[in-house]
Amino acid sequence: MPTNGNSEILNTETVRICSKGPFQIGRHVTIDTLPDNLLLELFAFYRLTTMESWDYSWKWHTLVHVCRRWRVIVFASLHRLDLRLYCTYGTPVRGNLDCWPALPIIVNYWDDVDFKPSSPEDEDNIIAALEHADRVSRIDVLATSSLFGKLAIVMQEPFPALTYLRLWSGDTIAPVFPKDTFAGFVPRLQNLSMTCIPFPALPTLLLSASDLVSLRLWKIPTAGYISPEVMFTCLSVLPKLEWLAIEFNSPTSRPDWRSRRIPPQTRTVLPALTQFEFRGVSEYLEDLVDRIDAPLLDHVGITFFHQLILEIPQVSDFVGRTGSLNSPDEAIVCSFPGAVSITLYQPRTTGNPSQVRLGVSCEQLDWQVSSLAQICSQCLPLHSRVKQLCMGAGYLQPGWKDNMDPVEWLEVFRWFTAVEKLYISNALAPHIASAFEDVEGDMVADILPSLRTLTFSGSRRSASVEHFISARQLSGYPITACYRNSKDSFF
Repeated sequence: MPTNGNSEILNTETVRICSKGPFQIGRHVTIDTLPDNLLLELFAFYRLTTMESWDYSWKWHTLVHVCRRWRVIVFASLHRLDLRLYCTYGTPVRGNLDCWPALPIIVNYWDDVDFKPSSPEDEDNIIAALEHADRVSRIDVLATSSLFGKLAIVMQEPFPALTYLRLWSGDTIAPVFPKDTFAGFVPRLQNLSMTCIPFPALPTLLLSASDLVSLRLWKIPTAGYISPEVMFTCLSVLPKLEWLAIEFNSPTSRPDWRSRRIPPQTRTVLPALTQFEFRGVSEYLEDLVDRIDAPLLDHVGITFFHQLILEIPQVSDFVGRTGSLNSPDEAIVCSFPGAVSITLYQPRTTGNPSQVRLGVSCEQLDWQVSSLAQICSQCLPLHSRVKQLCMGAGYLQPGWKDNMDPVEWLEVFRWFTAVEKLYISNALAPHIASAFEDVEGDMVADILPSLRTLTFSGSRRSASVEHFISARQLSGYPITACYRNSKDSFF
């Protein structure tokens, strides 16, 4: 490594000084003649250009290996330059711990592209890093159950500096973390994300994490079930929470109605919550949202496991109590293999529109349409101002038409009384067109009474639609039908 003032990291031997001071404007000087404070500013700029966006790590090692002077400046500015010890695949962690100052530690053994199992050396390095519990500021680990079993042992101490925790088990069944994990003390924790991890210590942990901003629990296994009552207690002590995700891995995770208590007369307000995602049984969500209010909520994504009878009055009330979501003017219905959903959009004065998505996991189209009709019937206040409705399917299995009567679609349309524009895309077009053939007489006033424009994509003119147009014309509800040859989706 060079020991003089020349450095390859800036790709230049000189710096043009364009500020007042002992140097003349426009004068070229070698970098080793710059004062310490200006070098520090250059180092700070270098940090910004090399910093990783997801964990804020950067290549400060390059600077300290240039010369003694640079090393002194860097290590004298630990906080200004936000120095951290980065531990990841192939990093000699134990050696770095011995030769560098006591910097905050980032533990990152996470491969977003492919699951990359840790080598025995990596596992040893992870343990070595976590043994310095008072210095660990961030943990990202995607690993097998065997490694998590080792982590559960070393993570029984308080982690007072930890701000970010993300764990993901690469196995179907992960070991259950003991209740004394982190000794129940993570006072600076701001982001917590777990996938396929049974974590009984969570309620105790959250009681010490009042600064938490993001709580994401993905694919919660049966062994990690948390009741609505306990979840509510956890949320009630998180006033800064902005993002909440609760996703169960199986419909077997459901409340025990024998122990269900009467909801409190006053709800707990989550004043900072803007994004909420849920996947599970409707009974769980009904019990939870009846206890909370989120006045700033502007993004909701809910997917229920399939059940023949879907009752969600509290979900409808919860969304309706949020001003940014209670008056949507556009809706999109999507049918995909395994799920159906309706997404409602409400415009805002700035930025993207607020949205609420309600869906059900089920395969057959008749189940999807039945579930969709039940959602629409119970969320009527949300649909009352929708003026534009788009409907499409990502893929429909062969023989899907044999599974249901097209007329079942009318139970969905019945609830969109304000829709003026209806777009039907691709594979659904001929099936829904057949449903319109049965709309006549008194039914005309009940099915899409405000409709003015009906547009089909990837579908030719059909006798069923022409019959529908004639029936509306005779009943005083005229519409215009358009056909597009393009098979491109509206979405």
